[in-house]
Amino acid sequence: MDGECKVTWGSQKIYIGDCKNGMANGRGTKTFKRSKTLVGSFKDGKASGEIVMTKADGTEFKGNFVDDEPEGYGTFSYPSYSEK
Repeated sequence: MDGECKVTWGSQKIYIGDCKNGMANGRGTKTFKRSKTLVGSFKDGKASGEIVMTKADGTEFKGNFVDDEPEGYGTFSYPSYSEK
């Protein structure tokens, strides 16, 4: 399947975006249930290239990924919390 698609891995991971041969290839979003979301470039089903990773606690990492993992330099940002 080529073009826009939705790929699921059980109930734990969902990818929505560009696909080639039924795999994540191109721009898209991969969501890991209860832990993180990856938005950016994918190759052969894995985050590869410039990615923005947002964790469940709001922590964000912008940088390069290889095989779904951060590699090299990147920028972290943390949510600001205020007391009420």
